[in-house]
Amino acid sequence: MENNPHSDSLLEKFRRTMKYAAAFAVIFAAGTLSAPLGDFAWTEARERIGTFSPKALERSAGTGVALGTLGGFRTVLADIAWLRGFHFWSERDAPDCLKYCELAMTLAPEQLFFLENTANYVAFEFPVWEIRKRGGFLRVPESVQREIQKKALADALKILDDAAENNPDEPKIFVLAAQLIAIKTDRIYGAPDYAKSAEYYRRACELPGAPWFAFATYAKFVGEHVPAERASARAFLDKRLAAAKTPGQKRFFSELLEEFLVPDS
Repeated sequence: MENNPHSDSLLEKFRRTMKYAAAFAVIFAAGTLSAPLGDFAWTEARERIGTFSPKALERSAGTGVALGTLGGFRTVLADIAWLRGFHFWSERDAPDCLKYCELAMTLAPEQLFFLENTANYVAFEFPVWEIRKRGGFLRVPESVQREIQKKALADALKILDDAAENNPDEPKIFVLAAQLIAIKTDRIYGAPDYAKSAEYYRRACELPGAPWFAFATYAKFVGEHVPAERASARAFLDKRLAAAKTPGQKRFFSELLEEFLVPDS
């Protein structure tokens, strides 16, 4: 018996309808039942791929089994995980917030929004919660507060370093790390760690697609604060100048060299 093209078309439409109906049902639950998301939407989503955790997904992601079988539903699950993490963020529950943020990053590693905000939560929000839990800024000794802040910075950088290891060609990850270091070390020590921040900016600048401000900040930090790196920075930017393809690019690198990296007399 010959296939009926009309029947096949209807069948495909039905399949697509059921697929997206399931996704929208979960999104609806996430949006309207924010607090009990784990009791309904999260349970429904989890049952589609079994019990899993960020670590379990990371182990299977290399084979493409867990993430590949999710298809388009993967990004929906990532959004649900993020909403779940945001729920725990609103409750100042750092461990559970981080758990679901990590799951969102694992499900959708291409979404830098998840990575950037997770790193910011860990670096800026979590240490404040910890200090308040211990009695507040007036009661916790400054030395203890500093250690809490240092650990928060280290934890956030670990998240970014892990992401860079899995996605080494994305310059924005290194830019995020450089900015985080400059801001947090300024708050912890009273001055930015220009050398460490410049190191991450340099790693970003070595990749295709690096933003222009990364080059400018790298040159400024090294030129004004990291004398030991100046010769290397000059050589690096000289090569970029030589490889520049447009007058605007040539002018940009020339000005950086002239303003920040003039050879020592």
